[in-house]
Amino acid sequence: MPLAFAIGMGLVISIPLIQYGRKHDWFKNELITKRQFEAKLDEAFHGRAPLSDEQFYEAYFAKQGIPKEIPLSVKRIFEEHFGTDFSRLSDDDDFSKELSFIWNYDSMVDVEIVIAIEDEFGIKVTDAEATEMKTIKAIVETIWKKKSQQSDTPNHRSPSAPVVGGR
Repeated sequence: MPLAFAIGMGLVISIPLIQYGRKHDWFKNELITKRQFEAKLDEAFHGRAPLSDEQFYEAYFAKQGIPKEIPLSVKRIFEEHFGTDFSRLSDDDDFSKELSFIWNYDSMVDVEIVIAIEDEFGIKVTDAEATEMKTIKAIVETIWKKKSQQSDTPNHRSPSAPVVGGR
């Protein structure tokens, strides 16, 4: 009898609390559907012409001397993890501001993207670095900096070399 009473009281308390929370937007970070995601992405990119990979690179990264494979691979990682076209993305679109909704599409995608970047480029991204990488430009520059440091290190291990002890 005490268990049934506890369950009943839990329901009596939690159901109104959940309804109140929904009414007052306590659950703003709920996941969004693919359709909602695509609509928000179209809204964020409104008025922008799609860029080919070459145009994307030339417009945002060529003048800095960043190797083409870095920004194009980062863009590809985003496209693969979200399953959508990012051809209208600019280097300064902010994932913590106007594109923050993308994290509500898949709750684990931020971690998956960091892991994919680490695997793709043979680097390690700290939690602090991941938190600071809010734009494609910041992501690309962080990767480029890490890759440059690797090539300056005399005992550099190539990204394809086996890693002792796992990842």
